Amino acid sequence: MDAIRRRFAGRRPYEVMCLWMIPEVGGEPAGTLIWLMSVSHCVPDSRRPLVISTVHEKIYRLYEHGHPTLLYGGVIPLPDGSEVPKYVLTFDSGVRFVGGFASVAVKRLGNTLATRLRRAPSKRHT
Repeated sequence: MDAIRRRFAGRRPYEVMCLWMIPEVGGEPAGTLIWLMSVSHCVPDSRRPLVISTVHEKIYRLYEHGHPTLLYGGVIPLPDGSEVPKYVLTFDSGVRFVGGFASVAVKRLGNTLATRLRRAPSKRHT
């Protein structure tokens, strides 16, 4: 904890964490909408660092595209006695976070379009 305090000494990071634990926002589309609203609030002030967490390996892999620093990678206990993986990351700025997501989105969109174009039936008339 001291290392995290030192890392942000004199800086005020934005923190977006644990929204999945609130039953009203744990599913789709509410969870995604609240996540987007939270992050969009943080990004305009790009000089402030962003601290974000996830318990999903796939989302962690997406976040990696923004070149974050991993503050914590391990497990956390849940009230029912089970454990889930937990990743807490920091981005030096909202710009790096958005840039990482934008690069993934563009790449995935390109792959999706290429796949659909290959599958599209020919409209040629003979």
